[in-house]
Amino acid sequence: ESSTCSNIAVDNLCANGQYCDMNMGCQEETMKCTSNADCNDDIACTVDVCNADFTCANLPADNLCGDESSCDVNAGCIDRDQVIDEVSSTTVETQTFSTTSACTPLLPIFMTSAT
Repeated sequence: ESSTCSNIAVDNLCANGQYCDMNMGCQEETMKCTSNADCNDDIACTVDVCNADFTCANLPADNLCGDESSCDVNAGCIDRDQVIDEVSSTTVETQTFSTTSACTPLLPIFMTSAT
């Protein structure tokens, strides 16, 4: 009898609205869609697209804002000066992911060979 260990994604170990990615851990679940209309995020400056894999993408389109504005996918059109201020005051955090995350416990898989 031999045994090996394997990582298995367990979605119910993540918070509601999240799924378990084998490499990145718990991730926000993307909206499933069948048409672009299903992806409406109510942000006027995003182009809402239903991808071939039935996931939504909300793409920023600065041309839908005024000359001195940029599209923020969460806030809509904002002044470019505000964007520069936010970027200069942002602290970047790095995360290291191991091959075993909180939602991918290392579980033994028992294998028996036929004799």
